[in-house]
Amino acid sequence: MFSHSILSKSRIFIAFGLLMLVGTTVAVAAKGGWSDDEVPIKGNFTVSIAFIQNSSACGVGDNCIMCVNHDPPRFYIQAEGVGDTSRLGSLFLKIQKCADPTASPFGSYQGTFAMTAPNGKDSLTGIYTGKNTSGGDVYGFLPFSGELKITGGTGRFDNARGHARFTALSGPNGTAFYAVDGELSSR
Repeated sequence: MFSHSILSKSRIFIAFGLLMLVGTTVAVAAKGGWSDDEVPIKGNFTVSIAFIQNSSACGVGDNCIMCVNHDPPRFYIQAEGVGDTSRLGSLFLKIQKCADPTASPFGSYQGTFAMTAPNGKDSLTGIYTGKNTSGGDVYGFLPFSGELKITGGTGRFDNARGHARFTALSGPNGTAFYAVDGELSSR
């Protein structure tokens, strides 16, 4: 009789534990694993660069024409590539920016960016700002740094907000390397 009572209580505790586990799993799955807590973004990206100096080379639907037709002249830069992040996985990076070589002391950049997951549905978007940290060297290497302000997203990054600092280096062969470090939240 005593062992039957213990067995019944054990079954009740096991059933209650399983019910709690299922409830927690459903709650997390409904949210898609996305929480209001900040998630660190840390990663490295390699991009190829298109450097546009006149409006005849501009594409349709971007800010290229406004950039290159500015007085004094500016240069439009589009950079696209791929990288890996510590918590968000592999992402494609697309940057569209206007370079102002007259900004003191070495030039500055303003534009937009998008980081998109390989599925094409999950993306982060925002504002890109940066500046050259030196005038470059005789071989064509140019260090620069700045900030990515995350203002939105789609898919699992819906309602994303955050920021990331980057340090980068462009090379003479039309590539650049970005080290990105920041935080992402859903509010």
